Amino acid sequence: MTLGIALAASNSGNYVDQIVTQARMVAELGIGSVWFGQRMDYDSPTLAAIVGREVPGLHVGTSSHRR
Repeated sequence: MTLGIALAASNSGNYVDQIVTQARMVAELGIGSVWFGQRMDYDSPTLAAIVGREVPGLHVGTSSHRR
């Protein structure tokens, strides 16, 4: 079993850069995967692809919430 965490950043500055920085820190702490929920201000599959490229070895995933 691997441990995963959902990432989110404040809306100040560059959201993508903040998430990549968080993902690098998470990977350094030994967390094996990160998840991104779909929101209106970014596309979660695209964000996951960027993080996957920038942080090799970290598993990425997306999720959405239906009502």
